[in-house]
Amino acid sequence: MVEIRTEHRGHGMGGHGQGQGGGHGLQDIGRDVARAFSGGGRDGWGQNWVEVRAPGRRGRRFVGELREAANGGGVGIGPVIGAAAVAFIAGVAANGARKLAVEAIASGGKDWFDTLAREHRAVEQLFEQIQETTARDGAKRAMLLQKLNWALSKHAFEEETVIYPELRMHDDGARAKQLYADHADMKTLLHELEVFPKQSDQWMAKMRELQQMVLQHMREEEEDIYPHFQQKLSESQNRKLTMMLHRQGMKLA
Repeated sequence: MVEIRTEHRGHGMGGHGQGQGGGHGLQDIGRDVARAFSGGGRDGWGQNWVEVRAPGRRGRRFVGELREAANGGGVGIGPVIGAAAVAFIAGVAANGARKLAVEAIASGGKDWFDTLAREHRAVEQLFEQIQETTARDGAKRAMLLQKLNWALSKHAFEEETVIYPELRMHDDGARAKQLYADHADMKTLLHELEVFPKQSDQWMAKMRELQQMVLQHMREEEEDIYPHFQQKLSESQNRKLTMMLHRQGMKLA
């Protein structure tokens, strides 16, 4: 028997259902998981928590089937994990539970580079929402800033604990050092944005400065640094990097 329970933390409980793995009910479960991951019609930035339970010896097959079912529901587990604002916790009642959960995420058809690029797109969307606000939207600006701060902090944690150290090992270290420095500058601007009055012109000017810095940083990573770095690594090294990145991302999910 498969048991699944979802919760959107901060907005109340989600659904709770049971079904046999591999049967027709799994597709429905997959859609439930997809809805939970996508926020169930909410803004999609809350923390969505999903617990899956299945007999241990069927766990690996079930996780794969669940991923396919979720894809049938319109949302893939792999892509959604890379959205920077979703938490995924899979528990299997027997041995290897957490390992299976991480493998399910990492094998969602996307590698570490694609995961980070998807997180970049999520950050860009937040900047666009912020730019649409006016001085009268102080509360909304504060809320969006909080989301932006969380997304950038999670993304930076993944890069600083996985990607940049590996980059220094396979490169001359100069680029990694500059990327670390970029993150430090971004964190300084985020702090200033927390302090400045959200209704002020100074606040929006500082936000545009941060946006320009972040977009330039992301463009450099995606168009230059990461493609070359990925090509330097073997297939097994890229797989290992993907697993490590997802593990780190789950710590802040």
